Amino acid sequence: MLSLPAPADDGNEARIAALMERFTQDEGLTSSLTDEAAAWLLRYAEETVRRLVALGLPPEQLSAEISALRRRLRKAARIAGAEGDQLAALRALLSDETRP
Repeated sequence: MLSLPAPADDGNEARIAALMERFTQDEGLTSSLTDEAAAWLLRYAEETVRRLVALGLPPEQLSAEISALRRRLRKAARIAGAEGDQLAALRALLSDETRP
C-alpha cells in the first residue's frame, strides 16, 4: 500500500494550540457547566478557532475574532449553566450563530 507523506505543518497547529489556551485556561468559561457540556463547548471553540485560522486573517483581526468568540461562549455558558439540560441549551444558543 502506498502511503503519502503527512502534510507539513505550516504553523497552524501551533497557532491553534496557543489560541485554544485562552479557552482552556479560562476557568470561568466552563466552571458553571457539567463535564459533558464543558467538553462540548471546548470542542465547539476549537472547531471555530480552526476555521478562523484557516481563513488566514491578519493577526489583529484574528485576535479580535477570538476575543469576540470568547465573549460569546462565556455568555452562552453563563446562560446554559442555569439550565437543567446544559448541553441542549448550549447547542440551542450557539446553533443560530453565523459561523465563519
